Amino acid sequence: MDLHVNVDLDPYQERDFDRLIATWLPLTYAMNQMNRSMGLGDLYPFILSADAIRKLAFVHVLVHVRPGERISLADAIPAAEAGSAVADKLRR
Repeated sequence: MDLHVNVDLDPYQERDFDRLIATWLPLTYAMNQMNRSMGLGDLYPFILSADAIRKLAFVHVLVHVRPGERISLADAIPAAEAGSAVADKLRR
């Protein structure tokens, strides 16, 4: 697992879910490892399964639809599948 990450995005404005999750997973891993090294509990004690990431990607697309922009569920599903692929890649 590559633990190098540059956090140079605004998570509230970022429309690319793959970029968000590619930043979030290594960041939470590093935070948890730092806390564990001090004998403390995890700051982020959750494991995001591929299914959870897929659902989060789907919701992310729906939340970021601009006013007046139309989106079908068929448009949101490929983004969810891409989110799942990112999760699989990061877990290797």
